Amino acid sequence: MLHIIKPFADIVCKGFTIFRKGNTALDKHFPIHQKYPIFPYTRKCYPMSLQYKYLMYYCTLLLLIFSPACQCKKDAVVSPGEIPPPPVPPANDYLVTAIFVNGIPKDSLIYNKKNQVTERWEFHSYYRLWLSHTVYRYNSNGYVKEAEYYNEVAYNVKGRTQKDSLVWAPGLLTIYTTFYRLQDGAVSGSDVSKLALNNNNQVITAGTRDTIIYTIVKGKFLSYIGYEFTGNDIRELMDMTYVAIENSVPVTNIQHFKMDYDEGRLNPLYPAVAGNPLLLRALAGDVYPLPRNELYPYLCSKHYVTQVQKITESGPPVSSVAVYTKDETSRYASTQTLGNHGITISYHYRKAD
Repeated sequence: MLHIIKPFADIVCKGFTIFRKGNTALDKHFPIHQKYPIFPYTRKCYPMSLQYKYLMYYCTLLLLIFSPACQCKKDAVVSPGEIPPPPVPPANDYLVTAIFVNGIPKDSLIYNKKNQVTERWEFHSYYRLWLSHTVYRYNSNGYVKEAEYYNEVAYNVKGRTQKDSLVWAPGLLTIYTTFYRLQDGAVSGSDVSKLALNNNNQVITAGTRDTIIYTIVKGKFLSYIGYEFTGNDIRELMDMTYVAIENSVPVTNIQHFKMDYDEGRLNPLYPAVAGNPLLLRALAGDVYPLPRNELYPYLCSKHYVTQVQKITESGPPVSSVAVYTKDETSRYASTQTLGNHGITISYHYRKAD
Protein backbone atom coordinates (compact mmCIF):
# COMPACT_ATOMS: atom_id res chain seq x y z
CA MET A 1 0.00 0.00 0.00
CA LEU A 2 1.29 3.45 -0.94
CA HIS A 3 1.08 6.08 1.77
CA ILE A 4 1.41 9.59 0.41
CA ILE A 5 1.99 12.64 2.55
CA LYS A 6 -0.24 15.59 1.75
CA PRO A 7 1.92 18.64 0.99
CA PHE A 8 -0.20 21.17 2.87
CA ALA A 9 -0.14 19.48 6.29
CA ASP A 10 2.31 19.90 9.16
CA ILE A 11 4.26 16.68 9.51
CA VAL A 12 6.50 15.81 12.45
CA CYS A 13 9.20 13.13 12.17
CA LYS A 14 11.54 12.17 15.00
CA GLY A 15 10.61 15.21 17.02
CA PHE A 16 10.98 17.95 14.40
CA THR A 17 8.82 19.40 11.66
CA ILE A 18 10.07 18.39 8.24
CA PHE A 19 7.33 20.01 6.20
CA ARG A 20 5.12 22.97 6.93
CA LYS A 21 2.54 24.77 4.85
CA GLY A 22 4.26 26.93 2.24
CA ASN A 23 5.01 30.55 3.05
CA THR A 24 5.69 32.71 0.01
CA ALA A 25 7.89 35.10 1.98
CA LEU A 26 10.05 32.20 3.17
CA ASP A 27 9.99 30.54 -0.26
CA LYS A 28 11.63 33.65 -1.72
CA HIS A 29 14.71 33.30 0.48
CA PHE A 30 14.77 29.61 1.37
CA PRO A 31 13.97 27.31 -1.61
CA ILE A 32 11.95 24.24 -0.75
CA HIS A 33 14.89 21.87 -1.27
CA GLN A 34 16.74 23.72 1.51
CA LYS A 35 13.83 24.04 3.95
CA TYR A 36 12.48 20.53 3.54
CA PRO A 37 15.37 18.28 2.49
CA ILE A 38 13.77 14.92 3.33
CA PHE A 39 10.27 13.48 2.94
CA PRO A 40 9.20 10.07 4.36
CA TYR A 41 6.91 7.82 2.34
CA THR A 42 6.88 4.28 1.04
CA ARG A 43 8.48 3.52 -2.30
CA LYS A 44 6.29 3.83 -5.37
CA CYS A 45 6.08 0.87 -7.74
CA TYR A 46 5.65 1.92 -11.37
CA PRO A 47 3.45 -0.16 -13.70
CA MET A 48 6.37 -0.70 -16.07
CA SER A 49 9.31 -2.30 -14.31
CA LEU A 50 12.64 -0.50 -14.17
CA GLN A 51 14.25 -3.67 -15.46
CA TYR A 52 12.26 -3.38 -18.69
CA LYS A 53 13.09 0.30 -19.07
CA TYR A 54 16.80 -0.27 -18.57
CA LEU A 55 16.72 -3.20 -20.99
CA MET A 56 15.29 -0.80 -23.57
CA TYR A 57 17.94 1.75 -22.72
CA TYR A 58 20.86 -0.65 -23.06
CA CYS A 59 19.49 -2.03 -26.31
CA THR A 60 19.33 1.54 -27.55
CA LEU A 61 22.85 2.24 -26.31
CA LEU A 62 24.23 -0.89 -27.93
CA LEU A 63 22.78 0.06 -31.29
CA LEU A 64 23.91 3.68 -31.01
CA ILE A 65 27.48 2.49 -30.55
CA PHE A 66 27.44 1.37 -34.15
CA SER A 67 26.12 4.72 -35.40
CA PRO A 68 28.50 7.39 -36.67
CA ALA A 69 28.82 10.22 -34.19
CA CYS A 70 30.75 13.49 -34.09
CA GLN A 71 32.91 13.73 -30.99
CA CYS A 72 34.08 17.32 -31.38
CA LYS A 73 34.17 20.12 -28.83
CA LYS A 74 33.17 23.73 -29.45
CA ASP A 75 32.93 26.64 -27.04
CA ALA A 76 31.32 29.37 -29.16
CA VAL A 77 27.70 30.20 -28.44
CA VAL A 78 25.54 31.70 -31.19
CA SER A 79 22.38 33.66 -30.42
CA PRO A 80 19.09 32.49 -31.96
CA GLY A 81 19.04 34.86 -34.93
CA GLU A 82 16.35 37.47 -35.14
CA ILE A 83 13.87 35.55 -32.96
CA PRO A 84 12.53 37.99 -30.34
CA PRO A 85 13.48 37.36 -26.70
CA PRO A 86 11.32 34.85 -24.81
CA PRO A 87 8.54 36.25 -22.61
CA VAL A 88 9.14 37.30 -19.02
CA PRO A 89 6.56 37.29 -16.23
CA PRO A 90 4.60 40.55 -15.88
CA ALA A 91 5.60 42.89 -13.08
CA ASN A 92 4.18 41.90 -9.70
CA ASP A 93 3.34 38.42 -11.01
CA TYR A 94 4.12 35.13 -9.26
CA LEU A 95 6.76 32.49 -9.99
CA VAL A 96 6.47 28.73 -9.48
CA THR A 97 9.04 27.70 -6.85
CA ALA A 98 8.12 24.04 -6.32
CA ILE A 99 6.17 21.26 -8.04
CA PHE A 100 4.76 18.16 -6.33
CA VAL A 101 3.19 15.07 -7.91
CA ASN A 102 0.72 13.22 -5.69
CA GLY A 103 2.21 14.92 -2.66
CA ILE A 104 5.78 13.89 -3.49
CA PRO A 105 8.30 16.62 -4.39
CA LYS A 106 9.39 16.78 -8.01
CA ASP A 107 11.14 20.09 -8.76
CA SER A 108 12.41 23.11 -6.85
CA LEU A 109 13.21 26.25 -8.87
CA ILE A 110 15.43 29.25 -8.10
CA TYR A 111 15.23 32.49 -10.10
CA ASN A 112 17.54 35.45 -10.76
CA LYS A 113 16.56 39.13 -10.78
CA LYS A 114 15.35 38.75 -14.37
CA ASN A 115 12.97 35.99 -13.23
CA GLN A 116 14.89 33.38 -15.21
CA VAL A 117 15.35 29.95 -13.65
CA THR A 118 19.02 29.68 -12.65
CA GLU A 119 18.78 26.43 -10.66
CA ARG A 120 16.52 23.40 -10.83
CA TRP A 121 16.75 20.92 -7.96
CA GLU A 122 15.47 17.38 -8.50
CA PHE A 123 14.01 15.23 -5.76
CA HIS A 124 15.06 11.56 -5.88
CA SER A 125 12.19 9.52 -4.54
CA TYR A 126 14.25 6.36 -4.00
CA TYR A 127 16.53 8.11 -1.49
CA ARG A 128 13.94 10.71 -0.45
CA LEU A 129 16.51 13.47 -0.87
CA TRP A 130 17.37 16.40 -3.17
CA LEU A 131 20.51 14.80 -4.63
CA SER A 132 21.04 16.66 -7.90
CA HIS A 133 20.61 20.09 -9.39
CA THR A 134 21.28 21.98 -12.61
CA VAL A 135 22.61 25.53 -12.95
CA TYR A 136 21.51 27.50 -16.05
CA ARG A 137 23.12 30.56 -17.65
CA TYR A 138 21.58 32.72 -20.37
CA ASN A 139 22.78 34.88 -23.26
CA SER A 140 21.85 38.53 -23.77
CA ASN A 141 18.76 37.53 -25.78
CA GLY A 142 17.35 35.55 -22.86
CA TYR A 143 18.03 32.06 -24.24
CA VAL A 144 19.92 29.41 -22.30
CA LYS A 145 23.57 29.13 -23.33
CA GLU A 146 25.03 26.84 -20.69
CA ALA A 147 24.00 24.23 -18.14
CA GLU A 148 26.07 22.60 -15.40
CA TYR A 149 24.92 19.45 -13.61
CA TYR A 150 25.79 18.61 -10.00
CA ASN A 151 25.13 15.29 -8.29
CA GLU A 152 25.62 13.60 -4.94
CA VAL A 153 26.50 9.94 -5.45
CA ALA A 154 27.40 9.10 -1.85
CA TYR A 155 26.92 10.72 1.52
CA ASN A 156 28.55 14.15 1.36
CA VAL A 157 30.26 13.28 -1.94
CA LYS A 158 28.98 15.77 -4.49
CA GLY A 159 30.29 17.79 -7.39
CA ARG A 160 29.93 18.76 -11.03
CA THR A 161 29.45 15.82 -13.37
CA GLN A 162 28.49 17.48 -16.67
CA LYS A 163 28.54 20.78 -18.55
CA ASP A 164 26.48 21.59 -21.66
CA SER A 165 27.41 24.43 -24.05
CA LEU A 166 24.59 25.29 -26.45
CA VAL A 167 24.92 26.56 -30.02
CA TRP A 168 21.72 27.97 -31.52
CA ALA A 169 21.15 27.92 -35.30
CA PRO A 170 18.00 28.11 -37.45
CA GLY A 171 16.11 24.86 -36.91
CA LEU A 172 18.82 23.26 -34.77
CA LEU A 173 20.15 23.40 -31.22
CA THR A 174 23.52 21.69 -30.82
CA ILE A 175 24.62 20.69 -27.33
CA TYR A 176 28.33 20.12 -26.69
CA THR A 177 28.75 18.15 -23.48
CA THR A 178 31.79 17.72 -21.26
CA PHE A 179 31.74 15.02 -18.57
CA TYR A 180 33.68 15.24 -15.30
CA ARG A 181 34.83 12.71 -12.74
CA LEU A 182 33.07 13.37 -9.47
CA GLN A 183 36.05 12.36 -7.35
CA ASP A 184 38.58 14.92 -8.64
CA GLY A 185 36.73 17.06 -11.21
CA ALA A 186 38.91 15.90 -14.10
CA VAL A 187 37.42 15.72 -17.60
CA SER A 188 36.31 12.17 -18.35
CA GLY A 189 34.81 12.55 -21.83
CA SER A 190 32.76 14.59 -24.25
CA ASP A 191 29.75 14.19 -26.50
CA VAL A 192 27.50 16.10 -28.87
CA SER A 193 23.74 15.92 -29.30
CA LYS A 194 21.20 17.83 -31.36
CA LEU A 195 17.63 18.99 -30.89
CA ALA A 196 15.48 19.90 -33.90
CA LEU A 197 13.70 23.27 -33.53
CA ASN A 198 10.78 24.89 -35.30
CA ASN A 199 10.73 28.50 -36.52
CA ASN A 200 9.88 29.73 -33.01
CA ASN A 201 12.95 28.06 -31.46
CA GLN A 202 10.74 25.42 -29.81
CA VAL A 203 12.16 21.91 -29.52
CA ILE A 204 10.32 19.47 -31.79
CA THR A 205 12.55 16.37 -31.83
CA ALA A 206 15.10 14.68 -29.59
CA GLY A 207 16.56 11.64 -31.33
CA THR A 208 15.68 10.74 -34.90
CA ARG A 209 12.32 10.00 -36.55
CA ASP A 210 14.07 7.88 -39.19
CA THR A 211 14.37 4.11 -38.85
CA ILE A 212 18.01 3.06 -38.72
CA ILE A 213 19.04 -0.22 -40.34
CA TYR A 214 22.11 -1.95 -38.83
CA THR A 215 24.23 -4.53 -40.62
CA ILE A 216 26.82 -5.34 -37.94
CA VAL A 217 24.21 -5.90 -35.25
CA LYS A 218 21.48 -6.97 -37.65
CA GLY A 219 18.26 -5.18 -36.85
CA LYS A 220 16.17 -2.02 -36.98
CA PHE A 221 16.03 0.82 -34.51
CA LEU A 222 13.75 3.83 -34.06
CA SER A 223 13.87 6.12 -31.03
CA TYR A 224 12.77 9.72 -30.54
CA ILE A 225 10.64 12.11 -28.54
CA GLY A 226 8.64 14.48 -30.73
CA TYR A 227 6.74 17.63 -29.77
CA GLU A 228 3.97 19.22 -31.84
CA PHE A 229 3.09 22.83 -31.05
CA THR A 230 0.06 24.93 -31.85
CA GLY A 231 1.28 28.42 -31.15
CA ASN A 232 2.98 28.12 -27.75
CA ASP A 233 1.04 25.07 -26.56
CA ILE A 234 2.29 21.48 -26.82
CA ARG A 235 -0.62 19.75 -28.56
CA GLU A 236 1.01 16.34 -28.90
CA LEU A 237 4.03 14.48 -27.58
CA MET A 238 5.21 11.16 -28.96
CA ASP A 239 7.77 9.10 -27.03
CA MET A 240 8.62 6.22 -29.34
CA THR A 241 11.21 3.44 -29.07
CA TYR A 242 11.29 0.41 -31.37
CA VAL A 243 14.10 -2.17 -31.33
CA ALA A 244 14.09 -5.24 -33.58
CA ILE A 245 17.17 -7.48 -33.45
CA GLU A 246 17.43 -10.42 -35.83
CA ASN A 247 16.12 -13.66 -34.28
CA SER A 248 14.54 -11.86 -31.33
CA VAL A 249 11.12 -10.50 -30.47
CA PRO A 250 10.76 -6.79 -31.40
CA VAL A 251 10.31 -4.44 -28.45
CA THR A 252 8.07 -1.37 -28.67
CA ASN A 253 7.54 1.33 -26.07
CA ILE A 254 5.10 4.19 -26.79
CA GLN A 255 3.80 7.10 -24.76
CA HIS A 256 1.63 9.35 -26.93
CA PHE A 257 -0.05 12.42 -25.40
CA LYS A 258 -2.77 14.59 -26.95
CA MET A 259 -3.80 17.78 -25.13
CA ASP A 260 -6.36 20.59 -25.26
CA TYR A 261 -5.94 23.98 -23.58
CA ASP A 262 -7.88 26.92 -22.20
CA GLU A 263 -6.52 29.89 -24.12
CA GLY A 264 -7.96 32.25 -21.55
CA ARG A 265 -5.83 30.92 -18.67
CA LEU A 266 -2.07 31.51 -18.65
CA ASN A 267 0.39 28.97 -17.25
CA PRO A 268 2.98 30.74 -15.02
CA LEU A 269 5.64 28.10 -15.85
CA TYR A 270 5.68 29.00 -19.53
CA PRO A 271 7.93 32.11 -19.36
CA ALA A 272 10.52 30.03 -17.49
CA VAL A 273 10.77 27.39 -20.25
CA ALA A 274 10.20 29.54 -23.35
CA GLY A 275 13.92 30.34 -23.69
CA ASN A 276 15.23 27.19 -22.05
CA PRO A 277 14.39 23.91 -23.83
CA LEU A 278 16.64 22.02 -21.39
CA LEU A 279 14.41 23.12 -18.51
CA LEU A 280 11.28 22.37 -20.56
CA ARG A 281 12.45 18.79 -21.13
CA ALA A 282 13.46 18.35 -17.49
CA LEU A 283 10.10 19.54 -16.15
CA ALA A 284 8.28 17.39 -18.71
CA GLY A 285 10.22 14.29 -17.60
CA ASP A 286 11.95 14.01 -20.99
CA VAL A 287 15.37 12.50 -20.24
CA TYR A 288 15.93 10.96 -23.70
CA PRO A 289 17.85 8.74 -24.36
CA LEU A 290 17.67 7.55 -20.74
CA PRO A 291 14.68 5.45 -19.61
CA ARG A 292 11.54 7.54 -19.06
CA ASN A 293 8.85 7.05 -16.44
CA GLU A 294 5.89 9.44 -16.30
CA LEU A 295 5.91 12.38 -18.73
CA TYR A 296 4.29 15.77 -18.04
CA PRO A 297 4.29 17.71 -21.35
CA TYR A 298 1.26 19.77 -20.30
CA LEU A 299 3.35 21.52 -17.61
CA CYS A 300 5.28 23.50 -20.22
CA SER A 301 2.67 25.12 -22.45
CA LYS A 302 1.59 28.77 -22.45
CA HIS A 303 -1.94 27.94 -21.28
CA TYR A 304 -3.44 25.60 -18.71
CA VAL A 305 -4.39 22.20 -20.06
CA THR A 306 -8.08 21.24 -20.05
CA GLN A 307 -7.89 17.62 -21.25
CA VAL A 308 -5.14 15.03 -21.60
CA GLN A 309 -5.29 11.77 -23.54
CA LYS A 310 -2.48 9.23 -23.09
CA ILE A 311 -2.00 6.35 -25.51
CA THR A 312 0.44 3.48 -24.89
CA GLU A 313 1.19 0.18 -26.57
CA SER A 314 -0.16 -1.77 -23.59
CA GLY A 315 -3.82 -0.77 -23.45
CA PRO A 316 -6.66 1.50 -24.56
CA PRO A 317 -6.29 5.31 -24.48
CA VAL A 318 -6.88 7.01 -21.12
CA SER A 319 -8.39 10.51 -21.05
CA SER A 320 -8.76 12.95 -18.17
CA VAL A 321 -10.39 16.34 -17.83
CA ALA A 322 -8.13 18.64 -15.81
CA VAL A 323 -9.68 19.91 -12.55
CA TYR A 324 -8.10 22.87 -10.78
CA THR A 325 -8.15 24.44 -7.35
CA LYS A 326 -7.10 28.08 -7.09
CA ASP A 327 -4.31 29.62 -5.05
CA GLU A 328 -5.97 32.75 -3.70
CA THR A 329 -2.73 34.70 -3.33
CA SER A 330 -1.19 34.13 -6.76
CA ARG A 331 -4.48 33.62 -8.68
CA TYR A 332 -2.86 30.60 -10.35
CA ALA A 333 -3.55 26.91 -9.80
CA SER A 334 -2.88 25.47 -6.38
CA THR A 335 -3.57 21.93 -7.63
CA GLN A 336 -4.14 20.37 -11.04
CA THR A 337 -5.79 16.93 -11.08
CA LEU A 338 -6.02 14.42 -13.94
CA GLY A 339 -8.32 11.92 -12.27
CA ASN A 340 -8.22 9.02 -14.72
CA HIS A 341 -4.43 9.22 -14.85
CA GLY A 342 -4.15 9.20 -11.05
CA ILE A 343 -2.13 12.43 -11.02
CA THR A 344 -2.50 15.52 -8.84
CA ILE A 345 0.11 18.23 -9.34
CA SER A 346 0.58 20.88 -6.63
CA TYR A 347 2.41 24.19 -6.91
CA HIS A 348 4.17 26.64 -4.59
CA TYR A 349 4.69 30.28 -5.59
CA ARG A 350 6.53 33.43 -4.65
CA LYS A 351 6.13 36.96 -5.91
CA ALA A 352 8.35 37.92 -8.81
CA ASP A 353 11.13 40.47 -8.31
